[in-house]
Amino acid sequence: MNSLKTFFKSSFYKNRFVISYILAGIVLVNIAYLLIYFAPAGLTSSEIQEISKLQNFSFSNLINFPYFLMQKTIFNIFGLTLLTAKILPMTFGLLSLILFYLSFIKYVKKKVALASLTIFTFSSNLLLIIQNTTPMSYILFLQALLFYLITTITLSKKEKNNLLFIIITLLIGISFYSSNLFYLLIAVNIVSIIHPKVRLFFKKINIKTKIFASICFTIIIAPLIYNFIKEPDLIKSFLSITQNTLRDSSVVHQLFNFYEGKAIFNIGLLFIIIIGLYSAMRKIHAIHNLSTITILIINLLVGIFIINDLTSILILPSLLLTLFGINWIIKYWIDLFPFNPYAKFISSVFLLLITAILSISSAQILFLNNKYNPEIALNYNQDINILLNSKYKNKTLIVGDKTELNFYKFTKTKVKLYNKKMKNTENIVFTKKAFEKSHKLTPKAVLVNSKTDNFIRFYIY
Repeated sequence: MNSLKTFFKSSFYKNRFVISYILAGIVLVNIAYLLIYFAPAGLTSSEIQEISKLQNFSFSNLINFPYFLMQKTIFNIFGLTLLTAKILPMTFGLLSLILFYLSFIKYVKKKVALASLTIFTFSSNLLLIIQNTTPMSYILFLQALLFYLITTITLSKKEKNNLLFIIITLLIGISFYSSNLFYLLIAVNIVSIIHPKVRLFFKKINIKTKIFASICFTIIIAPLIYNFIKEPDLIKSFLSITQNTLRDSSVVHQLFNFYEGKAIFNIGLLFIIIIGLYSAMRKIHAIHNLSTITILIINLLVGIFIINDLTSILILPSLLLTLFGINWIIKYWIDLFPFNPYAKFISSVFLLLITAILSISSAQILFLNNKYNPEIALNYNQDINILLNSKYKNKTLIVGDKTELNFYKFTKTKVKLYNKKMKNTENIVFTKKAFEKSHKLTPKAVLVNSKTDNFIRFYIY
């Protein structure tokens, strides 16, 4: 007993959260390194398509405009490598995690918030979203920022805050330029009507501020509306509408395909989410529970029947349910031993074990699947690493189509489109697509990768 008292008085115990933050930072840096250089360590076909489109990117491309503008600027300055491709989405991903954490500690203890965020990050496909070069991490950041501002309203003692109202209005206007966020905005507006504190906040804002914010909002979305009028087909792209429904899609597999490692959540996290849903339903009259259930239902309906994808749209409600689940487990544990003075300490140890076991096992599954599972690993193209790490990187690269041409231009290497009339083939490198078009040429060397089903990538002449 004396040893426990000594432990509680120690500097280690008093600075436990600072130590936890430092360890979390070290872990995140290592995870970022592994994602870039170990697994997936490559780009999917959709990522390559998005990057190649950036060559023709202009101010007329309004969907996810801010993200693509920043990404193209990075490529123009530093060139295209796996690091430069991943640095922007990972930055947005890190900022999102920080914002979620700052939001959660307003409602629960720091240890519960940190554990919930850690478990969710490693036990869902959030890490894959964060490293994806498409705008998914940017959309996640906007969700996290909007959620943080809304929680600031609900817990603020200041009923009238004109600046916060203007910031939220501007953020909503910017969010209209991001696909899938439109549906979250609908859910947030419904929650704003339900939540008495949010409703009172908007009611207290003076008319001049509302008019000014409305003008700013109109100016922000005016180009988007103009483009919709000019090209009505953009509306379908903006709303991410697909022809598929639950009956003929992989939506169910996104939730329950654990065997192949393609489910959004692993079994342990799904169990915690179910506990969180149970605790929220038990106290549905509590406004934060009702708000979470409302967002969950709307996002589920949208994901199943409109956009046919649950990957990004379920992150916010499932993350909240994870928080509810962990919080309920800890409270239930403490309530079992109401007179035990060390129940809270034991609950902290228990929480640490749950977090460590779920996070480490989930991270191992994720990295091994993306490194060695052929069905998953083959989805990631490692051609940039193969080319830029070879002694042939300064030679002229011959590509097979315009997509490859636009893509490899960002690498700052000499790139040319394949032409049948080419005669001089010395000191050049062919991509696989270009080589397949040149039947009469014989390469003197071949650059390969470790993917046995698709290993021949570049041909040296």
